Amino acid sequence: MTLDEKSLEIRKLAFELTKNTGLSCAEEQLIFAETLAALYHAVLNVRAGEPDWAERDRLVSCSSALACHAAALAVEGFFPGKRLSELFAENPESLSGVDGSASVPGENLRMAVDCALESRSNIKIYRTFVLIDQKDCLSGALWENAIRASENMLEDLTVILCRPSAHILSGADNICAKFSAFGFDTFSVAGNVPAAVAVALQLPRRSTKPLFICCDC
Repeated sequence: MTLDEKSLEIRKLAFELTKNTGLSCAEEQLIFAETLAALYHAVLNVRAGEPDWAERDRLVSCSSALACHAAALAVEGFFPGKRLSELFAENPESLSGVDGSASVPGENLRMAVDCALESRSNIKIYRTFVLIDQKDCLSGALWENAIRASENMLEDLTVILCRPSAHILSGADNICAKFSAFGFDTFSVAGNVPAAVAVALQLPRRSTKPLFICCDC
């Protein structure tokens, strides 16, 4: 399955999931599809048949990304797609392959920072990625944990914001500048082009700073 095909399949499954489970804001849920396709196609070091593998890369979600995340996991073979709605309805945050999700804005970055610090303390080789949305960016908890990430020089931590271009926080907003001021390397990419997202996530870096990528969809 190509990257574009994977992205379309994730969108299809996520859309069906939002209908079957009564989730609101389908558009908000679907903007993560291309990013998740890029992550699982070309970036994440994971094993579908061994979801708890100790050296896997970690991926922490925000609540608005869970439908697409679950769909991406089904596409990757973590569980059968026909069971997606059933498993999601039981407890979406405990799905095989989900390393954490927070219903409170900003707490997902705290989880990700904890994962990255655990990797360092246990001398394990894995990277940590976290998906955030616009609600997270308005949370003090997110910026508190951005400081933690920067102070601890968590170069293996990547924060990914997916947001609709038509609903950017404000005309004067420059979220990359904010993360840069908090000690992150930053990059902006067209979030609706999965190949562009994949390239951004794989760019070589020589830095001790955590990475922030803004995907405008």
